Amino acid sequence: MSDEATFQKLLTEHPDDAVTWLVYADWLETSGENLRASVVRLQLELLEQTEHVPRLAIARKMLDAAKELPRAWLARFPVRHALAGGCWGSRDCDEGVYLLQFRADGTILFKQGQAGDPADEPDTKHGDGSWIQIGDAMAFSIALHDNRKQDFSRQDGVLTPGGKQPRPSGIGSNADGAIWTWKLAPVKLAAFDAAELPELPDKPKDSSQRSTDKKRHLLPKRRWK
Repeated sequence: MSDEATFQKLLTEHPDDAVTWLVYADWLETSGENLRASVVRLQLELLEQTEHVPRLAIARKMLDAAKELPRAWLARFPVRHALAGGCWGSRDCDEGVYLLQFRADGTILFKQGQAGDPADEPDTKHGDGSWIQIGDAMAFSIALHDNRKQDFSRQDGVLTPGGKQPRPSGIGSNADGAIWTWKLAPVKLAAFDAAELPELPDKPKDSSQRSTDKKRHLLPKRRWK
């Protein structure tokens, strides 16, 4: 059995053992895998941090570092609450409801605005964008409806620490240069295909933030393997 296989076996059996993860990070570094070692250490740092803003900063740094790494390896990180197969919702800054369904194949379905609007029908075949989760860190992008290969908005987020059901929140930007913060609430999966959009509380809600030329396109475009 190779050293990599040995570590993966240990981490599968004891996914929350921080000492083993640290030893694994050291081994990766000595093996020339500096990028993977950095991602492992950032994940441990994220788990130790309890304040939202520092957690989000760590999550974004980890997502940036991980964009060149295979998703199969990233999927080995322990997840407190898996987003795959779930549905989440929020209100935009204009009080409109939008829904996100995180599909197991790495694509998302997105629904916003008035129910039954044919201009906003989700693309159930190809998806309306993509997403990824690395432990407590997550990112998703929403594509243009008239050009599925082009991203319109991109979000980096992190799960809230503790609690029975951690909720994602983070920062987003779009191709128009707008930047905002967001929070998502869990929604029953059946609500996504319902004839009417579900009621959501006043919070969570997107928060408009003033954008400047210097802050345009704050989040980098990513292509996950």
